[in-house]
Amino acid sequence: LHLIGLVIFTASPQRATDPVESVTRVIKQVESPPSPPADPRSGDRLLAGYGSTNTTVRDDLRQIHRVFENALVLVKRADTRYYATNEDLADFLRGNNPDRMVFVSPTNSIFGADGRILDRWGQPLRVHPLKQGAVELRSAGRDGIAWNADDVMVDSPR
Repeated sequence: LHLIGLVIFTASPQRATDPVESVTRVIKQVESPPSPPADPRSGDRLLAGYGSTNTTVRDDLRQIHRVFENALVLVKRADTRYYATNEDLADFLRGNNPDRMVFVSPTNSIFGADGRILDRWGQPLRVHPLKQGAVELRSAGRDGIAWNADDVMVDSPR
């Protein structure tokens, strides 16, 4: 109890005249974390225009690749288990990675209601790790049927 009182009183830059007021002020500060910054996440900026009529599905896949590669530069300890499936990659980008860094806001339009990354036609992307730090992203294409002629894929240039 004495240590807490010491921390509370020394954490305040001004000398408190009423100890109860000081404790209440500190408790309110702890209960009210600072608001997140208004700036969108870097991944959100890189994904601007995802699925737009001015771009192609290949452009969409490249945008996701760019976000993924930027994330790997910052999260050094990420092995393939963090991006082995669509769900894993989506979680990784939303902050479920060793450094808890959020690269794409959970409300970004690339995520479907179930949390998976979707292509422009609302179908989940196929994610295939190729090696450490490299993945293939595949869209089932306009027809929504995977593994046929209209599929579009992009893999890491690493």
